[in-house]
This record gives sequence, C-alpha cells and structure tokens, in this order.
Amino acid sequence: YLLMMDADGFKQINDRYGHVEGDHALQVISAALKEVCSASGGFIARYGGDEFVVLQKAAAEQDIMHLCATINDELAHAEVPYALRMSIGCARVGDSVDTWQDLLRAADAELYRVKAEKKKAGIQIR
Repeated sequence: YLLMMDADGFKQINDRYGHVEGDHALQVISAALKEVCSASGGFIARYGGDEFVVLQKAAAEQDIMHLCATINDELAHAEVPYALRMSIGCARVGDSVDTWQDLLRAADAELYRVKAEKKKAGIQIR
C-alpha cells in the first residue's frame, strides 16, 4: 500500500504561528508517523511541503484503515497549540495498479477524493 497524505490546515499554522512553528508541526507529524508506521515496517518519506508518503505492507485494507486512524489519533495527542490532522489517500498494488507511477496516481487521486469529502462536510483542510 501507498499512503499519500497532507496536513489539514497547514497554511493556517504558518500564517498564524509563523514558519518556525510550521516547521515544528512538520517535525511533530514526522515523529508521529515514525511512531505509528516504523514498528510495522513502513517506509516513511516527506513528499514535499506538508505532504508525506508511507509505503506499508498489510494483509488487508482494514489494517490500513486502522493505521490511518492511528496516525490521526497520535497527532490528536500532540502538545501543540493547534489541531493536527492528516488527509490520507491510500492505494494498493494490484487491480490495474502495477507500476510505481500507477500507485502514486491512485493514492494521489484518493487523497484528493478524501479532501473533497472533507471540504464538502465543511472541514477546513487548507
């Protein structure tokens, strides 16, 4: 599985608290990802800006959904003066997703679908 994610409301963190605090938020996010994903063998990378990717082996999609929820649960406990949450799109190798590019496109499309749902529900993501 590939998880593609970005921080909800990251622009507001930078605008309200400054870029130094924005950098701290990215450190908090990366620490949470390491805490949650490394134990199960996940490979974590910053993709750019406030976006991260995780390559993760899992037996079933429900394991990935649990992992995504655990990431946001871990961030909810961060000792920062703002809420940290991630929008997460995931894709799995197989079912016409055979190449790295296919996997990346599928995860990115799912991330944008998740963000569109949040926006429709009135949840601030930018």
